Amino acid sequence: MINEPMITTPDTNQDFAQLPNRTPLKIGVGIFIVLGVLLATWWYTQRPSGNPTAPKSPVMGSIKLLDPSKSDSVSELPALTNLQDPPTTQLAIQTTNTTFSLNQQGRAEITLQSKDSDQVIDGIELVVRFDPEILSGVSLQPSTTFKSVVRNEVSQENGTIRLMLVRQPNEAITIPTTTTLGTLVFTPKKTGITKLSFDSEGTVVAGNNGADILESTEDLSIEIQ
Repeated sequence: MINEPMITTPDTNQDFAQLPNRTPLKIGVGIFIVLGVLLATWWYTQRPSGNPTAPKSPVMGSIKLLDPSKSDSVSELPALTNLQDPPTTQLAIQTTNTTFSLNQQGRAEITLQSKDSDQVIDGIELVVRFDPEILSGVSLQPSTTFKSVVRNEVSQENGTIRLMLVRQPNEAITIPTTTTLGTLVFTPKKTGITKLSFDSEGTVVAGNNGADILESTEDLSIEIQ
């Protein structure tokens, strides 16, 4: 006789009241979700604005300093590169004697004068013109005021002298009162009166921020006998 396995069916009349009550769990999950949404909203309103069109603080120029002790206190600091004073320098061609002999070597000095004893100079570029029919053998010997001589050219044919001086990064060049930039050497080959003059379009004195601080120039007239 074969024993058939017994098959049991679930009791559909089971009392559901005996199952765990899940209502408190659902309420707890709902409260957690609401708190999470409120926390995320608060964090979003407190974070810094990410508006890409908001103006940025300038790197150079006027800089604002916020005093942590007073949230509404703002102080203006000077610009990182201070503005240069009004032009106070003068370039001149000078000599102790304005009369020279024919075929005798003569000298004249190119000087830079400043009204401000603390005047800072970054560089100088100048052009001097002379009459090549009267002066020959013209040359320019730069002084040691600037260590870097970028250009020192004389064109006897065109009657021009070009000089460019630039300070080195580790140099701090100030003009006390009068400083010699170079010495002009020439030999007169014809009698008469002639002039050594600055070309205003090619002559610049640069201050500590690159601005032209040249106020005036003084040319030199000489007589050759």
